[in-house]
Amino acid sequence: MEEPLEIKLSYSQNGKQHTKNISVTMRTPGNDTELAIGFLFTEGIIKQSHR
Repeated sequence: MEEPLEIKLSYSQNGKQHTKNISVTMRTPGNDTELAIGFLFTEGIIKQSHR
């Protein structure tokens, strides 16, 4: 059964912490971290994973 997954990005800029909502995607639960990393990579938001 599919469920929504919200992908958020947290970062600091000029000494302040920011959180930005990137996407909500439907997925079959499981492997959420890998899905989020793959999404961010294909969208060009990240260049590599330090996982």
